[in-house]
Parts: sequence; C-alpha cells; structure tokens
Amino acid sequence: MALVDILLNGETRELKAGTTVEELVRELGLVPDRLAIEYNLRILKKKHWAATALSQGDRVEIVHFVGGGVGPGPRPRRRLHSTGANKREASSHAQY
Repeated sequence: MALVDILLNGETRELKAGTTVEELVRELGLVPDRLAIEYNLRILKKKHWAATALSQGDRVEIVHFVGGGVGPGPRPRRRLHSTGANKREASSHAQY
C-alpha cells in the first residue's frame, strides 16, 4: 500500500495513495453539510469530492461551520469606553 503526505489545515498528514476528499471527510468524522474545502488553493465544490483523489504534496484546508449567533430581534448595543488616553478618538467611534 503506497502512502502520500498531504498538508491538512497546515499540518502534514499521511494517507493511503488515492484517498478521495470525500473519504478524508468521512475518515475525519466530519459532517459534510457544514464544510467548506479548499484544495490546492481553490474552493472544491462538494459534487467533486468523490472524484478528487489526493496526491503527494496536495494542500487541503477544511473549514467547519458552527451554528449560533444572535437570535431574532434588534442587535444589542455596546458603548465603547475610553481609557482616558485619547478621549477624542474614543468619542469618534460609533455605537453598534
């Protein structure tokens, strides 16, 4: 069985030669619906995962999206406070 080294999220990982992106996702135990994958500096569409075999030196970045955020309704507003060092700069910041 031949092995190849790829760069996965900045770290070297050894895989069986010919492993597809889809197989890698499954091996990592990730939920495919919540992923974005960059393959050799290009976004790889999900429909191409099964047909994309990984080779020596390939670079793969996987981003896993996590749910959450602010619920419905107005966004809470925070006021920026000055440390006293530069009151004019602090007062020029808008509230959000």
